[in-house]
Amino acid sequence: MDTIKAFIKPDEEIVKIICPHCRKITELPLNKLNKKYRSKIKCYCQAVFAIEIESRDQFRKKVNLPGFYDITNANVSLEAKFVNRSTQDNRVAIPNCRIIELSRHGLSLEILDNAHVKAGDILKFRFNLDNSAQTEIKQECEVCHVEGRHVGCKMLKDNVSIGFYLID
Repeated sequence: MDTIKAFIKPDEEIVKIICPHCRKITELPLNKLNKKYRSKIKCYCQAVFAIEIESRDQFRKKVNLPGFYDITNANVSLEAKFVNRSTQDNRVAIPNCRIIELSRHGLSLEILDNAHVKAGDILKFRFNLDNSAQTEIKQECEVCHVEGRHVGCKMLKDNVSIGFYLID
């Protein structure tokens, strides 16, 4: 059975669902779903599918972008995070994080090194988007939550390049 994700803003009372079979849009009042996080829906075309409702201010895009972060109170710059990987002394940057979700106002990442990141830390990021221009992003974020190696951050400033990337 297909599962469709529906993203709603916290103050919305209606969720719009697109049927994966006939592509018809169905509007459902949230009170009909009895505040359930997951529900089964039967479309006008008789297709039955599951929906999963997430309440958030901004759409999040799943990504898989290698990147670099630095805790601003640490004394190591992003450019200094290199390692020698060949006998000819060529220096190659080794990512220390992987961006896994991106929105206009935040990002989620997986830590790949052994740094200890905690809520309230300010991180500086550098990564490239996977668009045709390979746009480089340099962004400061505040850590909101940490679960093992997974970290959720909010951006301290808007980034126009990320906004355009999310539209694609």
